[in-house]
Amino acid sequence: MKYIEEAEDQWFLDCLPGEDPPAGITFSPWTVDLDNRVKGMYHGLARGLNSSLATVGWIAYTARCTHRLPDRHRSGTNTSCPLGIYPVDCPAHSQAGSGDRFCVSWPHIEVVVEVKKTSSSTTRTTVDASTFNQASSRPLPLPHPSDRGQLIDYGIEVLNRQHRLFYFAIVVLDDTARLLRYDRTGITMTSKFDYLERPEVIGRFFYRLSRATRMERGYDPTVVPSSAEEDKLFRGLSARFAPGSTEAQALVNAASAGWPVHKITINAPFSDGEKAVSRHDATLERHFLVGKPAFMGRSLVGRGTKAFVAYDMMNDRVVFIKDSWRSYTRDSASEYKTYLQLRARITTGHLFIPTLLGGGDVMFEGSRQKTCTPATRYVPRIHQRLVLLEVCRPLEDFKDSLELTLMIYAAFTAHRRAWEEAHILHGDVSAGNILIYDSADGPVGLLADWDLAKTRKELEKCPVTGTWPFMSACSQQFPDRPHTLADDLESFVHVLNWCLLKYIPTTRYTSRRGVARYIASVYDSADDPEKGSSEKYYKIKDGELFVHLQEDHPLIPLLRGLAELCRDHYYHLSLPPLKVNNGTTKLPIPVRRLKAIELLRPAEMRSPLASHFSSGPLSTRTPASDPQRDSPDLLKSPLRTHDEMGEVLYDAISVDSWIEEEKYSGRDLVTWDDQPSRSSNNPSTEPMSTPGSGSKRSSAQPQSTKLPVAREAIEPYVL
Repeated sequence: MKYIEEAEDQWFLDCLPGEDPPAGITFSPWTVDLDNRVKGMYHGLARGLNSSLATVGWIAYTARCTHRLPDRHRSGTNTSCPLGIYPVDCPAHSQAGSGDRFCVSWPHIEVVVEVKKTSSSTTRTTVDASTFNQASSRPLPLPHPSDRGQLIDYGIEVLNRQHRLFYFAIVVLDDTARLLRYDRTGITMTSKFDYLERPEVIGRFFYRLSRATRMERGYDPTVVPSSAEEDKLFRGLSARFAPGSTEAQALVNAASAGWPVHKITINAPFSDGEKAVSRHDATLERHFLVGKPAFMGRSLVGRGTKAFVAYDMMNDRVVFIKDSWRSYTRDSASEYKTYLQLRARITTGHLFIPTLLGGGDVMFEGSRQKTCTPATRYVPRIHQRLVLLEVCRPLEDFKDSLELTLMIYAAFTAHRRAWEEAHILHGDVSAGNILIYDSADGPVGLLADWDLAKTRKELEKCPVTGTWPFMSACSQQFPDRPHTLADDLESFVHVLNWCLLKYIPTTRYTSRRGVARYIASVYDSADDPEKGSSEKYYKIKDGELFVHLQEDHPLIPLLRGLAELCRDHYYHLSLPPLKVNNGTTKLPIPVRRLKAIELLRPAEMRSPLASHFSSGPLSTRTPASDPQRDSPDLLKSPLRTHDEMGEVLYDAISVDSWIEEEKYSGRDLVTWDDQPSRSSNNPSTEPMSTPGSGSKRSSAQPQSTKLPVAREAIEPYVL
């Protein structure tokens, strides 16, 4: 997480420009109880905030105390902040029983107010006036990591629940305070000030905020609340589809209570009908209705991906919109351009990627929407929206292990064609980036999310990328090595293993708690804060199975075959021994079957899978420990191309029969994408070792077997 401290006047100039209060306005002193617990400060702070709001004439907004009263309409957590500035007529802001206590309403909060006390809270921490405009050597908004974790959680809730480019917060620590502005790059904050002696600082903040436009207050100007007619239309769309269909279920979720419907305007190139957009298509203005996102990222900084099932108002159809913030560097291609390149270079056969109908960088009045944090210090991010034709299920919704394998092989085919025919490497193969599209002919696997894709030439200087649990063990243990095709291919192995462990019964563990601990130790833990699990590394290196299925399961030969391929690859890598670290640190992270003939069959098939790989120990390929084996040679690695892995996967889906099996719901395991916020895998990230990250949670939250949260997709950090 990046924190930038600025002098008071500079912060106002950069973050909230405007006129100051007239000279005749004075702000009444605040009276806050600093002698007891932090809870005792809330009412005095609320009175002081409301006094300042009244003084500047911002009577449409008020301060509410929301301590331990989370939003009734959850977005995945029970996070609550102690105070907030809300519209007086906030529609979802129901009084919670007595006095002046209200529930948090993340869709409507204007300014978050966080309050903390130091351990020795009975003494005041008066700031020397001479230090008001001096930045500390390592400025932090709050001293304790768990407290800063709460600030991050608040930021995620606001940016996930509202359509914003940035938003503001006030952080109070005893008798001092800071003003903060959040965006997808980090937090820009003022130096500390004594709000009891200088109430005019917060008064100045409210004065400027009350006279700012919605865009100057951080709202996205391309998004507006829907009308009553539009709201009714959107909330009734699910009735157009068969009950239980992918579209119907997605629209029911999008119309969830407590999630306002909004209208998004996109001015961008669009194709006609259901064709993929091309460079020759004209720029058009289209309008879309959206509600609750189908997916929300749990990281404050970074791409901040939100995905919506949307209603295309012009074409009267349901589509999918991906909303994210891409890195803006001289040599980085946007995901939009990558889709165009794939379609332009691969003109025949099935691509097994989503159909991009239009979109691109979000433009407003001729300018791209960018993060506000100074670009001289951090790489800026560009806001982008992609409109996609297919409304899909996530890979984790597979019906059985055969469908899982089919979908992974379809995604593998997309990956192979992109590499061999378009010379593009995906760079982020994960369970979240493989989708299931229920076409008229049956389920089809699609490889989506190409925002970290690189060309062959770019790979020469490309650092490691990927989503933490699915990254290759080599890239986690040796992050300075360049990203390669083999890293992506190994990620397919981890996607298969991870999904099987989470959803299919295994013979190694008798309890789901044991499975949870095993997944945590292999995929989510680390022997070093910036490196992956050594258990994962040695299993891959030695060709050990990650998953142990029942003896007659048809996937056993596939699992053995993939393990052998990875073992041989690591032999040829000839990596140095790992450094021993005795401690382990938990990372913050955060039907009709598709016919095999419709997929790309490898050019040379050796033999059926069952005969190619033995059912006994991994001995069909020459063991790495065999003294007669050739010396390591990376040119001989089986993961240097797609060929050998393609054969193994193809054989797996070519069997004549499959086994009937139980599939767990997976809801009893809280995994990396279910957890509350974590920062991305950047060296400046503040690790949070516990799943809560300091979030304030209701005691009524359901209990489950928890896995440590993993990181979002790791992006190269380029100056």
